Amino acid sequence: MARNRYDMDEVLEDSFDLNQLKRLAHYIAPYKGKMAGIIFLMLSASALTMMIPIFFQRIMDYYIPEKNMKAIVTVVGKDRVGIIASVCVDLASFNVNVLDISQTVMQGYFTMMMVTDVSEASLPVSQLAVEMENVGKEMGLSVRLQREDIFESMHRI
Repeated sequence: MARNRYDMDEVLEDSFDLNQLKRLAHYIAPYKGKMAGIIFLMLSASALTMMIPIFFQRIMDYYIPEKNMKAIVTVVGKDRVGIIASVCVDLASFNVNVLDISQTVMQGYFTMMMVTDVSEASLPVSQLAVEMENVGKEMGLSVRLQREDIFESMHRI
């Protein structure tokens, strides 16, 4: 019979022994300064690794010029009266200009794609995307906003 099976949790034969850890500490004692440095470097590297997405977000939102910057807004959900008006009013509240709209209703489901100008928006694109997603949740719709260049690169074959 196999020792470990997929439907059974592995049972450890020996429990944690503090005495073994104390013996190990005795051997490491002459190197404790180097060990502290190594642990500090490992923790620092881990923290910096987690900061990389934040750095890229800052660069894209604040430091790349946003002249003539466009974003794609997609809206999907059950059809009802006033969806286009609600989404456009919410976009206007963030100073986003709608450049083009294409929408259709298929078997009771509403789909819309909008090209918008976000160069004068009151929020960075990443925050605007979160706000529009929250607006969509309130309306029972899926609303996504993405920068045009990211949208195009995702849908390029």
